[in-house]
Formats: sequence, structure tokens, C-alpha cells
Amino acid sequence: MSMKELEGTELVLRITGAVEQSNLKEFETQALEVIAGINTTLETDEDFSTAEANIKACQTMENRIATARNTALANTAEIAELIATTQRLEAKFRDTRLNLNGKVKTEKARRVNEIVNHAISTLESLVKISPAKHGFAIDRTAITNAVKGKKSIAKMQDAVDVVVDAEEARLTGIETNYISNLDLICKSEAEWPGLFPDRQNVALSAPETVEAMITGRVSDHRFKMAEKARKEQEEKERKEREEAEWLLKAENERKAKEEADRIVNNLRETVDFEALRVQAENDPLDVRLSAAMEDSVPEIPVPVNPFTDFPIPPQITKEERYFLLSVSAETDNIAPIIQAIKAIPGVQDAWVRS
Repeated sequence: MSMKELEGTELVLRITGAVEQSNLKEFETQALEVIAGINTTLETDEDFSTAEANIKACQTMENRIATARNTALANTAEIAELIATTQRLEAKFRDTRLNLNGKVKTEKARRVNEIVNHAISTLESLVKISPAKHGFAIDRTAITNAVKGKKSIAKMQDAVDVVVDAEEARLTGIETNYISNLDLICKSEAEWPGLFPDRQNVALSAPETVEAMITGRVSDHRFKMAEKARKEQEEKERKEREEAEWLLKAENERKAKEEADRIVNNLRETVDFEALRVQAENDPLDVRLSAAMEDSVPEIPVPVNPFTDFPIPPQITKEERYFLLSVSAETDNIAPIIQAIKAIPGVQDAWVRS
């Protein structure tokens, strides 16, 4: 006999001081047999459904036995055995109901956890081998929410499968976008290497965003390269200009020294310093020639006549240059020296500064 059949069996208790009519013994035998046959191993949806139905049936039988007992007690006081039996059966059904109810809750929670954990494990395996795994996070909340409000294991499993399929589709979409974007970035880096050290993260963006970033970074790189080349060229030209100026200055100094040497040598060859010395000795003022020519006098721009601000005349734009020969003497008779200097080839003028 099943629990359903037991539910349909009426428990008869009529008492009139003594038990007039009772099928309690037979009912007890049947009830204990049914209780013993209740399945407490829950695996399938049918097992859970049957268990939940048995819980309700036990509650019904508890109430029915209590009602029959109370009815019998109203008619007789000879009910010791009846009371004991009905109480025993009532307690048995109550214990069975509570035990079965606990198992239903525990096993259902275990199965729910199994379904949720299996779904998460399946998705984790897919994410682990995905090239875009760093850009995908499993929606665990959607999986746990899928089992809520579902009364059967099958419905829970179906709901979770829908979420898993959606997550797989989302991962596939991210992978497709990632691979396409990474291909664009790699093609760009083949021509412009080093512009995308963050390519793994950039490739997760929308295609139009990636294209804009490629265009922007290439343009910025080209600008920097052009700016670097410009600065390098300016630096090269500056160095070449400084080198040319230095060479020109060195050449001018060399020519100046040669011209100064030439003039000094001509002066030495032309001026009769011995005659000047004799003339100075014969001078009644006992004048002595105390200075001679300077060697390698630096070049000085030709001044505008008349000479002013000697020995640094104002600058002019003419290309001619002249050299200064400085002669000092302790005499008022300087005229012969001036005449000798003016006689030197290339000397345009000579004057006395007191």
C-alpha cells in the first residue's frame, strides 16, 4: 500500500464506554507498513515530488488521527489502548514528516549547489582556454538567480543551462572582437613597432575605438619623429655653422698673424734703428729710444678717418684690415721715426700720441 492509498483509508473510532467498533489494529499495520516504505533517498524530481506529497499526507494523517481520537474520547472513557495507539501513530507520522521535511530541504539545497557549481565550473573551463580571458568575468549572480523560485530540479537545471548558454555566447563575442582587434594592432605594429605595449587591453575595446587609437598613436608618433628630425637637423646646422665660424676665425687670425709678421719684418728691414739711436745720443736732451715694435698684433677693423678713440676705432663694414705698430721714445724729436714708418710699404698713415 502506498501513502496515497493510506490517505484514502478512513480511520474508524466509535467508543461507548467500551470500544464498539474499531479497525485500529488493521489501520496501524497498514500505516506502519506505508511509513516503512517511504523513500528517503532523494535524487530525481519524482523523488522530491513524492517526498513533498508524503509530507503533506503525514500532516493530513496526524490531523485525522487526532480528530478520530477526540471523537472517540467524547463517547467513552475506555480508551486507554485507543489513545495510546493513536498517539503512537500520530507521533510516528509527525517524526516521519519532520525527518522527511529536513531531508527534502537538505537534499534540495545540495542539488541546487551541484547545479550552480557545475555551471560555474563549465564556464571557468571555457574561460581558462580563451585568448580573451582577461576581459571576461563570469556572471555568477545570474546563475544563482536562475534557480530561485523553481520548484523542481529539472526546471532549475533548465534555467541554469539558459544562463550558461548566454555566457558562452557572450564569451564567444568578446573573443571574436578581441582577435579581430588584435590583428589590426599587430598589422599596425609591423609598420610602427612599439606603439601598443598595452595591446592586450586595447584589443578588448570596440572596433571603432581601436581604429581611432591606432590612427591617433601613429599620427602622434609621426609628429614626434618629425619633431626629433627637425631638432637634430637644427643641431647639426648649428654645429656646422659654429665649426665654419671657428674655421673662418682661425683662418682670419692666421692671415692676420702673417700680415703682422710681414709688416714687422718690413719695418725691421726698413727703419734704421741704429741711426735713430745715434741721433738720440746726439740730441742735446739726451733722449733714449726705450721701446720697439710689437709682435703679432691682433687685427683691428679699419677706422673711419680721422682716427678716433685710439687704439680701438669704431667698427666699419669694409673688408680692409690694418695692424698697429706701437713705438715709444723719450724724445720730442719723433719726426724721423714717423717718416721711417710712413715709408714702409702698405703703411697708410702714422701719428704721434702723447
